[in-house]
Amino acid sequence: MAEKLLTVRNVTRQFGGLTAVNDVSMTIYDNELVALIGPNGAGKTTLFNMLSGLLPATSGTIAIRHDGRFYKVSGKGATSVAQHGISRTFQNIRLFGDMTVRENIMAALNNQFKENFWSTIFHTPGYYRAEREMNDEAQKLIDRYHLTAVADSPANKLPYGMQRRVEIVRALATNPKIIFLDEPAAGMNPEETAELTKMIRQLRDENNLAVLLIEHDMSLVMSLAERIYVLDQGEVLASGTPKEVSQNPAVVKAYLGGDINAAG
Repeated sequence: MAEKLLTVRNVTRQFGGLTAVNDVSMTIYDNELVALIGPNGAGKTTLFNMLSGLLPATSGTIAIRHDGRFYKVSGKGATSVAQHGISRTFQNIRLFGDMTVRENIMAALNNQFKENFWSTIFHTPGYYRAEREMNDEAQKLIDRYHLTAVADSPANKLPYGMQRRVEIVRALATNPKIIFLDEPAAGMNPEETAELTKMIRQLRDENNLAVLLIEHDMSLVMSLAERIYVLDQGEVLASGTPKEVSQNPAVVKAYLGGDINAAG
């Protein structure tokens, strides 16, 4: 059986008198594809920001398994969270626009190929060796995820769907155990969404990692996710397989009384 990878226990986030996330608990296992869905304003992005270290929880704990042990990462900050194997993308793409695709990916690889201060200043043989290794690793990712034709193009000159692909590959370059994808299909046409779905499966299958995504495209969620958590008004309304969630009366009601499978 798959082992627990990420545990979220009774996490709450308050902003003054407003409770944006209330007593949320989740468990994600190795190599899972999990979706986090809910109506607008349900607290999904706030929860993502806490899980990725951008926002401290008011209470509760977040822990990830790393080297056989669970480490509490709640309240540790984004850098510490990333070092323990969590990476993410954002709803609004945050590439380095003036840098090429290759340079964006190499920037993410930098922490894996750190040289000491003096080797960087004086460009010692170790510095050049690390640079070659980093470039080789970037090229592998570029080739594997079909970015060869645009590798040396500025990221901000690429079509939207391709920019999203680059952002996901850059997140993968940090060598995570789990990737959080924040509305990866937003703004995509059906063809781009189909390609994205294939890419997410490829990410999981080839890299032995888990994926947690926020997504409003229910056709993507239902075809991709193995388990779903539903947030409503900051609380977990339901969780289970796509079939279980889509047939849950409380979930259907939360989507304005409509069919969850048709919700956008």
